[in-house]
Amino acid sequence: MPSLAARALVPALCAIAALTAVAARAEFPDRPLRLIVPFAAGASADVAARFVATRLKDRLGQSVVVDNRPGATGIVAAQALLNAPADGYTLMLQSTSIAIAPALGKLSFSVQKDLAPIARIASTPYVLIVGARSPYRSLQEFVEGARSQPGKLSCGTYGVGSPPHIALEMLNQAASVQVLHVPYRSSTLTDLASGVVDCVVETPTSALIHAQGKTGRALGVTAATPVAALPEATPIAARYPGTGVDGWIGIFAPARAPAPALTRVQEALHEIAASPEFARLTDTMGLVPVRGDTPQQFSATLQQELARFARIVQDQKISAN
Repeated sequence: MPSLAARALVPALCAIAALTAVAARAEFPDRPLRLIVPFAAGASADVAARFVATRLKDRLGQSVVVDNRPGATGIVAAQALLNAPADGYTLMLQSTSIAIAPALGKLSFSVQKDLAPIARIASTPYVLIVGARSPYRSLQEFVEGARSQPGKLSCGTYGVGSPPHIALEMLNQAASVQVLHVPYRSSTLTDLASGVVDCVVETPTSALIHAQGKTGRALGVTAATPVAALPEATPIAARYPGTGVDGWIGIFAPARAPAPALTRVQEALHEIAASPEFARLTDTMGLVPVRGDTPQQFSATLQQELARFARIVQDQKISAN
């Protein structure tokens, strides 16, 4: 049985630990931070990252330097993050692609063990768009056309193993069709408008550009509910359950980063995501703010997507090569 002195010491130690945590939180940050971005400067996610970096400076009192590290669907950025000290001063913006990457090939790190999800800040479904001269006027007509001509219809996305590619393969599997995937390294807009490809899976922003230019029609969205900006597009996941794919962007840190520092960042991100300014920015990009996302919620979503995307990569024999 503990002595009276030992029992008296426990509350004192707890108080010291609490004060230490508070002090650590108050001291962070005391120098500039770095935000690694896996996209080239000027990309829509880079624009969002720079907005977040500016607003983090306002809330944390330290500048946040954006470090663009494009390449290998986010893997180059993740490796740069994990090569930095795990002190909370280096953060990374990532997209849904990081949940697909482990299924495409062996990585030098573990997404589950080495990365600490802090919060998602925005998300959007993707859109199946056909050219203006396409004979298909609805998702059902498109699926029936694809079913009657296995392997004849083609669909462009921004790369092998990209979230839009995964969304296309989910539709192929669920609807029992064989739409040919055509990976692009640049914009798909011109080739869709000219009829080089029969469809593309793109962002809502791209769908609106086509609609405004009368060069394409949105037939479906990779969600279970309609998208307000594209009411004509059928929710694909409502017709084919389990095919929903969200393109999210979120902030990560190394898994060993101190909890008080990550809490400060999380609180600042919540304020940014809830701000009217961020809502206006994301609206121009076809994104929807994700408000109040916690590390636990983000981590649970990531775990589910890692498993789900691994199955579709295996079932559809998708290879990064």
